[in-house]
Amino acid sequence: MADLARKLGRRIRELRRARGLTQAALAERLDITENYLGVLERGHRYPSLQLVETIAVVFDMPVFEVFRFPDEIFQSPSEKRGLRRYEEATYKLEGIIRERSAEEVELIVDVAQRIFQGVRRQQ
Repeated sequence: MADLARKLGRRIRELRRARGLTQAALAERLDITENYLGVLERGHRYPSLQLVETIAVVFDMPVFEVFRFPDEIFQSPSEKRGLRRYEEATYKLEGIIRERSAEEVELIVDVAQRIFQGVRRQQ
């Protein structure tokens, strides 16, 4: 059972770091103390379900995503680094898209598709 607390703590830390948040900034958004967040991230305590829901809201993701533990999927250090880079880039892109209109998002999708079609042709 303690293994779950450690995995959940690591996941919260990874999500926080991927978004460039300090412990103090995330703790403020979650309305908890920085010390308690540190205890959670180290896996010494389990968060309440209400806090897990708040974490999901703050990170703008479904609750089940908080429990998605990349360590269970990716085993090698290089795979973990690749996942971290991918998640960071995805979160940045989501932030950019969230601020745009539907027409602008469609344009971004069109540009991305053209870029990746060009990449496939070169390979």
